Amino acid sequence: WMHAIGNTIKDEQGKISKLFGTAQDITLQKQSELALRESEGFLSIVFENSDVGIFVVEVTEEGDYISEGINPAHEKLTAITNAEIRGKKPDDLLAHFGKETVDYIKALYDECVQKEDMIESEFYVPQGKGKGWWLSKLTPLFDAETGRVYKLIGSGIIITDRKLAEERLIESKILLESSIESPKDMIILSLDTEYRYLFFNKTHVAGMTQIYGSVPQVGDCIFDFMKVEDDVRKVKAHYDRALVGESHTAI
Repeated sequence: WMHAIGNTIKDEQGKISKLFGTAQDITLQKQSELALRESEGFLSIVFENSDVGIFVVEVTEEGDYISEGINPAHEKLTAITNAEIRGKKPDDLLAHFGKETVDYIKALYDECVQKEDMIESEFYVPQGKGKGWWLSKLTPLFDAETGRVYKLIGSGIIITDRKLAEERLIESKILLESSIESPKDMIILSLDTEYRYLFFNKTHVAGMTQIYGSVPQVGDCIFDFMKVEDDVRKVKAHYDRALVGESHTAI
């Protein structure tokens, strides 16, 4: 590839008498431009067709974060359109995500800019269509002249099902370890925050039948079967301590 420039020189009568020209080899420049267009085209295809939510954020010199856009997958995950989010700052999205989530997102942006490196985070969105657990990754882009972070490229997926599966696995592991390590006559049970049975062993069923004449089922509330008010008061006090994360022993 050559870039040529031609100029004419006229004589005293105004007629063209000479031609002056320059030529420069621009093959490398053309190849670079072609590679850039191909790269941009590839990135555009990925952006538009990826199943992962992708978003682009401008980092201003003043330290503000302004959304440049989201891809169709991100629109589906959050029920927010690209037109609604483009040009908005995080605080403009309080109605969609809530203050706690927006503050957390801004903190992630700050961390990525300060570290000048990719970061990954799991966080919970408590409201909107995107309610649930998210896995998000942020990658900084640097200005070629100044070296500062001027954009953030982010991706996000909802991982609520995975988190619930992990929690169930942990619960199962705890129950299994308890079953293995406990004597045969020890009562083992697990309750949710509404005091409903998640699990119990045969020893517990035998005790409930003997004391209260009741046979509980998974999903039942334990206090629907306990018919002595003093027992309910004492047992509930211990369960409430455990449900707020306090490990304790009672006799």
